Amino acid sequence: MWSRVPLLRLIIPFIAGILTSVNLPGCYVPAGNLSLLSLSAFVVLSTLMFAFLYNYRSRWMHGLLIIMLMFACGFDLTDRKKLLRTETIASLPEGDHIYLAIVKDHFTMRPRSCKGVVELQAYRDSAGWKTCRVVLVVYSRPDSALLSAERGAVMLFYTDPEPVDPPANPGSFDYREYLARQGIYHDVFLGEGEWMITGHAASRDLMDHAAEIRDGLLGKLAGSGIGIAETGVAAAMLLGDNTYLGGDVRDVYARAGAMHILCVSGLHVGVVFLVLSTMLGFLRKLPGGRLLYSFILVVAIWSYALLTGLAAPVARAASMLSFIIVGQAFRRNTNVFNSLAAAAMISLMADPFAILGAGFQLSYAAVLGIVCLQRPIYNLFYFGYRVPDRIWAITAVSIAAQLGTLPLSLYYFHQYPLYSLLTNLIVIPLSSLVIYAGLLFFIFPAQTLASSAATWILGKLLMLLDKGVTMVESLPGSAIREIHFDGPMALLLACTIIFMGVFFLRKGSWALIPGLLTILALSGYRMLTHYDSLQQQVLVIYSVNGHTAADIINGRDHIFIADSALLGSPEKTAYSISPYWLKERLKDCDTMALGLEDRMLHKAQIITINDRSLRLGFWQGAFPRCRPPDQKLKLDVLVLRGECPFGMDDLFKWFNPGHVIIDSSVPPWVDVPEGDDRFWRVRTQGAFVMEQAAGY
Repeated sequence: MWSRVPLLRLIIPFIAGILTSVNLPGCYVPAGNLSLLSLSAFVVLSTLMFAFLYNYRSRWMHGLLIIMLMFACGFDLTDRKKLLRTETIASLPEGDHIYLAIVKDHFTMRPRSCKGVVELQAYRDSAGWKTCRVVLVVYSRPDSALLSAERGAVMLFYTDPEPVDPPANPGSFDYREYLARQGIYHDVFLGEGEWMITGHAASRDLMDHAAEIRDGLLGKLAGSGIGIAETGVAAAMLLGDNTYLGGDVRDVYARAGAMHILCVSGLHVGVVFLVLSTMLGFLRKLPGGRLLYSFILVVAIWSYALLTGLAAPVARAASMLSFIIVGQAFRRNTNVFNSLAAAAMISLMADPFAILGAGFQLSYAAVLGIVCLQRPIYNLFYFGYRVPDRIWAITAVSIAAQLGTLPLSLYYFHQYPLYSLLTNLIVIPLSSLVIYAGLLFFIFPAQTLASSAATWILGKLLMLLDKGVTMVESLPGSAIREIHFDGPMALLLACTIIFMGVFFLRKGSWALIPGLLTILALSGYRMLTHYDSLQQQVLVIYSVNGHTAADIINGRDHIFIADSALLGSPEKTAYSISPYWLKERLKDCDTMALGLEDRMLHKAQIITINDRSLRLGFWQGAFPRCRPPDQKLKLDVLVLRGECPFGMDDLFKWFNPGHVIIDSSVPPWVDVPEGDDRFWRVRTQGAFVMEQAAGY
């Protein structure tokens, strides 16, 4: 087995080197260069010696050196990316400057702003213009001029970019790391009059031309008259553009377990491959036609990948299919594991941090699940008729993919759609037909009979797809939500699926004992984490822009204290606070509302937790116009809210606090003493977390 998958054997130490570098602080590039050069020399010398002095018993030394070389390559490559990240963050100057940038991606509307991606080309200081190459995210107030700016447009602005902020609250989505994996480390918010579009860049690359073609196809799709919701789904499925996709449509597809069809992925590239291979199959029968057939397929697949913006899942699928096509062109038997390893190696060489992304992990987990489990699952039942056999074949693929991705899905999304098998029976055939109809729609010229027919068929198929997904989503108990699942649990569950799959489906009796041990380990770990969650005692003051929010946690019970405006906005709570509740396994909470209209809120709220007292106070507004008391009120934590129309020195005339928390409702211009450890501003420092050992 191992002898037939050399690339799989090589990628394992390569990934180990990447993960080692990721988890080590700092950069070790000089040492990495030395080790890489040394190991390369050793491998070359050992290869020459092995060729002249072949000794069967010493062959393991040659293999060990190659493994060490691949580990060093992964480590060195990742270390260089870490160093590049540090240098990129430090490359932008501080102070007032004028910046010149090129728009890399269209600006899109958000609830209260525009968002786009630009690449800085130069900045101007007192010494003149200086070149730089930094990609950053730009936010601005909604403006039609920005929304209509094309890719390649030249932009001038004079607001200094800042490094992307880390997550403000524990457990919340790490947007900074998400952008960093795309090579983006800065963002900037431009106010009115702080920017201008001056023209278009003279040079245009391949991605610019692909974006121009994609915009033309999107315009054709938007003007087809098939409906707003259907247009959004078609644009997402066919071209990888989410501009027209509404949030309500996303939620319905997510609850039904069909979210995977709303982004261009390996499924879509596979359908394009099947369509083209069927249309061009006659070429293989011509003299020399096999090579021409393979060349056209590879070019067409990568052209489609460029057309969809060269998204990571599309690039991975295109890479794997390219290896398979080239292997078949030269009449070589291609091993799917080798093809997967080759595609993964190329992706990781371009961006080693891609391995940390959910998309990368889910893509390969799904393909591995299908490759390893689909055939054994399909062989469990036999149907003598074509229709039930095809239904069972689709179901077997869905089961295999879901088993492969189950640990990662629970870890990343903390929910499981119960009717996903039924959903896939509907969406897989219909989505394939939508892609077929969409390709015909784009190929046929507008205002022709063929184009009208393709438009009608595409609209009907999208309508059927929407009705099918909506029907499944409306079934009672369509999804299990708020499932607590951390990294060790995902790893143990993955091992359980592997061992028990080998035992039940591959009839490998040796896997039973390891499978049972992993089940026992998973149960034991879950019990330990549950016990730890019962012992926790934590105070959290959250950072939610413009609001006050705090949690007093005792075991799995907690009291959530927030202003009435935040309590009436569940979407803000779901994004900023609920992930922490899920992470810490907290149950339904008791709530305490703080009204913004009150001048003084809970002069001293004393809450007893397991015979311990936490003296927590909230203050808003000016102090009374009287002499401060002789005995100041002693508090463990004092939370300041609102405008704070007083000096911080006056605060200590009334209170004797251990910690003073400046919450997110306090304006950023309110001065806070520097160097005083008692003060904590959650707007800039993130959420304040105090555990039992820290004070109560």
